[in-house]
Amino acid sequence: MIELVLALGGAMVVGNVIAIVRRNKDRTTAREALQTSSRPSRHVTKALAKEQVKQGTATLAVAPLKRSILYIVIGSFAFIWAAATLLR
Repeated sequence: MIELVLALGGAMVVGNVIAIVRRNKDRTTAREALQTSSRPSRHVTKALAKEQVKQGTATLAVAPLKRSILYIVIGSFAFIWAAATLLR
């Protein structure tokens, strides 16, 4: 069980670090996709975003920074706790 916590904590850290590193590339890709979009309006409104969430078609173009940092902290805590338990 401790090995699973170790693996999941490490995966949380690595995955979210990669998401933070890729933020600029993802932002550029999302901007380019909006420019080639066939929608009449290229600006996402709150109403449109809520409707996409309801329909399940919403996508997150750029990883939220605060959420990613929080997950890195939680994953680090789980990883360190599991590693310390295994090495004890």
